[in-house]
Amino acid sequence: MRLKVNVLLPCVTFFAAGRIGMGVAVLAMQASLFLWPTAYRMAREYSEEHAVDRKLTELAVTYQPPLMPLPRKRFAPAVAQAAKALRQVA
Repeated sequence: MRLKVNVLLPCVTFFAAGRIGMGVAVLAMQASLFLWPTAYRMAREYSEEHAVDRKLTELAVTYQPPLMPLPRKRFAPAVAQAAKALRQVA
């Protein structure tokens, strides 16, 4: 369906996406039959790019990377031992 809209009225693609300035420019290109193929190509590329961006954001939301374990600190036992000694003194 979107392909048919891109062929017949390329400016509708940009108006529907909220890109009014680009839609007006493509509408002006549609006014001449000489620039119609260029307007169609711009609308097709934009709709494909928009679909890819939408898919990437969908994947970014659904994919949660696994949690990696925290690296062990070298002086953690010594610090814990010092804190324990300080608690006994106080």
